[in-house]
Amino acid sequence: MNVAAVVHGLPRSLRSVHSAVAHRLPATTPQPFSDIMTQTTRPTVDRILLPVANEDDAKRTCTAVRPHLSEDNAEIVALYVVERREGGPAAASLEQLEEHGRNTLAIVEEEFAGSTVTVETELREGVDLIATIFAAAEDCDVDCIVFVPRPKGRLVALLSGDPGWKLINKTQHPILVLPRPTEATQIE
Repeated sequence: MNVAAVVHGLPRSLRSVHSAVAHRLPATTPQPFSDIMTQTTRPTVDRILLPVANEDDAKRTCTAVRPHLSEDNAEIVALYVVERREGGPAAASLEQLEEHGRNTLAIVEEEFAGSTVTVETELREGVDLIATIFAAAEDCDVDCIVFVPRPKGRLVALLSGDPGWKLINKTQHPILVLPRPTEATQIE
């Protein structure tokens, strides 16, 4: 359908507006989508907060974040939150949870060992996971909070809430949500 056919279908009052505007617009050639996509670059960040939940999540998140780090002076503050439950029995002792956290943070350090990336680790306790992440972002003066959504069943997400969704909607910090890496990106 050409522009003349569209203009013809307009009421008379709008036809004159269209012709006045159409004569003032510069003629441009639309750029193919493939050209636009090849011109884009990945955003890079210098100092990030990287919350991790377990060993698998730490590996997956490090793989996903690596291409987005600036090559010169990237700094990662890896965060593991020991979530304290109020009013219910603990699934494990505090010492066991802290040990699990230290092991998880060690994986982040190992993933970037030998690179120019500086890794700091933070092990924190908190009743509210999201509030603890935000407090760490403030205390550590990071540019951005970066995470990869964790796989979760719909029923579990419905019953327990989705921390990723809460993280995005309750923050005043920039958030970078990265897609889960595929096997192809893990090989590279």
